[in-house]
Amino acid sequence: MGIVAVCCIAQLAATAQVNMRDVLCQMPDTVVPYLSRNNLLDLADFVESGMKAEVTNTLEGKTVLNTLSSDYAKLTLNNATTIEMWLLPYTAELDNSGSPVDTTHQTLCVVRTFGNSVRESVIDFYTPQWSPLPALNRIEMEKGWGTVGHDTNIYHAMLGQQDQTLTLIADNQLDVPANSEQKKTEKSSIVLKWDGRKFKKH
Repeated sequence: MGIVAVCCIAQLAATAQVNMRDVLCQMPDTVVPYLSRNNLLDLADFVESGMKAEVTNTLEGKTVLNTLSSDYAKLTLNNATTIEMWLLPYTAELDNSGSPVDTTHQTLCVVRTFGNSVRESVIDFYTPQWSPLPALNRIEMEKGWGTVGHDTNIYHAMLGQQDQTLTLIADNQLDVPANSEQKKTEKSSIVLKWDGRKFKKH
């Protein structure tokens, strides 16, 4: 095979879009320790076969794959934990000569949400191969909102499956209400839009 052909194949491989099914089935146990590789494969197979996608995880609990598309997945891990995953198109930064800094074409956003009456989310970013990426430069918060995970706020995050948005609902915890009419929790929300590199107000 000629050098030109080899280079073309390598370039195609680098730019190929990854499917969410493949990402889900390769999810490392550091993300959800009680879901085995067989659990993940079974869940994906059940969805594609039109069956109820439910498995017994290694903690003997039930885990359900609620949604699986080419770029989005949602799982109910147990009665108090959900996880959303979204493969987002990524626009690589350019250097001074106009060449891309990297060859990344997708970013994986993972939102894990815990709790029932009070819900708290953890937002992480990865490459499609599950290499961790820094979250701070991928979420641009408005002034007054601080950063995701700030000690005084509990954030419940939701991904907008159709419009590439991230909705954050903040519970500002009040230890002692100022008066009898004031609730113990005040809520506010913000919607951020993915612009190819980060979530930001639009």
